[in-house]
Amino acid sequence: MSYRLGQGHWFTAVREARSNDSVLYCLAHAGGNAEDYLRWQPGLSDDLLMKAVTLPGTGRRYGEAYPTDINLLTENIAAAIEREADKTFYLFGHSMGAILAWEVAKKLRIPPAGLLLSASLSPTEIPSPRIIRMAEMDNETFIQEMAYFNGIDESLMHNPFLNDIVAEKLKRDFQLIARYRYQHSAPVSAPVMVIVGEDDAHVPVGSLMKWQSHTQYFLGTKQVPGNHFYFNDHPESVINAVKEMVHESRKRIDDNSIYI
Repeated sequence: MSYRLGQGHWFTAVREARSNDSVLYCLAHAGGNAEDYLRWQPGLSDDLLMKAVTLPGTGRRYGEAYPTDINLLTENIAAAIEREADKTFYLFGHSMGAILAWEVAKKLRIPPAGLLLSASLSPTEIPSPRIIRMAEMDNETFIQEMAYFNGIDESLMHNPFLNDIVAEKLKRDFQLIARYRYQHSAPVSAPVMVIVGEDDAHVPVGSLMKWQSHTQYFLGTKQVPGNHFYFNDHPESVINAVKEMVHESRKRIDDNSIYI
């Protein structure tokens, strides 16, 4: 798969933007790379272009300093989007990426047309006690605890050398989210849909409705088969949710429900 780089290497896509495109900016989970989400591009409509958001210190930007403050990080992401946002755009975030997406939406001067937030507790519940504990664990204990999220290959759990490499990479994301503190603000004006795997041990289905108070236009919740990383086995679940979020968001705009 070939890639096209965008603003300061913040963004990566699998093709050049076209004049009639809308854009879906994607933010990854802790330890993840949003470029992995670009594999969903063929399942989306031809006029919706996915762009992976690459954080400093990760992926193609590995040599840069990793962020330590979510507020500053999301300000910088919002500024990068605004420098190129001449199209209708949406945000998708999974787990840690969902909190980043919501914080970015708050900081944008021109709001996104919609948000799809995946596998995340609401901002007032972040960081959870488990996240705080894991951010302080030694590497071996941390790797064992990661099994709770179904987020690590079992073979790595028995390799001490790889344990340290993987744990250090993952733990800095957990430490970043553990320092997050919700700052009260008005609900975002963009429509929000939330999605979770039915077997997600970290995000109870019942907690999803708490997102409703953080947006003026709640598009509802979706429960899909799978665990915290439901899309690994069921990529159609997230593809269909993106399509539904875009469709419902566009309906609200067409009905003059927002941006009046």
